[in-house]
Amino acid sequence: MSDELAFLDATAQADLVRRGKASATELVDAAISRIERVNGELNAVIMPLFDKARALAASRELPDGPFRGVPFLVKDIFCHTAGDPYHGGMKLLRRLGWTEKADTHLGQKFRAAGLVFVGRTNVPELGSLPTTEPDAYGPTRNPWDTARSSGSLLRWIPRRSRRLRRLRSSPPRSRSRSPPSRRDPPSRRPVRASRDRSTRAQPATRARGSENPRAARTSRPCRRSSSCTRSSRRRCRTTRR
Repeated sequence: MSDELAFLDATAQADLVRRGKASATELVDAAISRIERVNGELNAVIMPLFDKARALAASRELPDGPFRGVPFLVKDIFCHTAGDPYHGGMKLLRRLGWTEKADTHLGQKFRAAGLVFVGRTNVPELGSLPTTEPDAYGPTRNPWDTARSSGSLLRWIPRRSRRLRRLRSSPPRSRSRSPPSRRDPPSRRPVRASRDRSTRAQPATRARGSENPRAARTSRPCRRSSSCTRSSRRRCRTTRR
């Protein structure tokens, strides 16, 4: 029966308990036997809670939630469960033997749903790495290939390989912008200002008594250079002081 339950999800196992086809104790015992069979090689469950799980499954204190009697493994990070160790992949907390005194909000929801905690699983230190290889408990192996590590890296490699193949098949792109060719149409050529002062527009003179006498003063040529015809003193390099 243990191998048959291994391919059933939580909804199907809860349905067996609800219809009386299986008891919570049978589900928990089956899950514990599977963990003991493969955990020595995988190193996935680092904190077994088998005795507490069997006692809770056989008691009447088990909440009557939608997943009543379904065995459940808790990640050893963020989710605290009362009376159980919590290390978060850190050697310091493991050396101190840290134990949580109360449930977090997520732990309360799990208990209210009727789930039975059979153990806590291995995690990277503080959840900061994509692979589960903490110094506190050692690496967790991939169940499909024990020579490989486990973690989200297994889902990242196929996406990265597809991206590399797409980049290799596409033509290379030049990062530097090439200058416009002489054959380009005039609309694509950059417009440059002419340096010939003779082609520039002469400043317009204003008569005395105009409404803006300051504009009339700035329209006069600079006194320090007779060849300067700029109409703005701010842009002229030879402005008078």
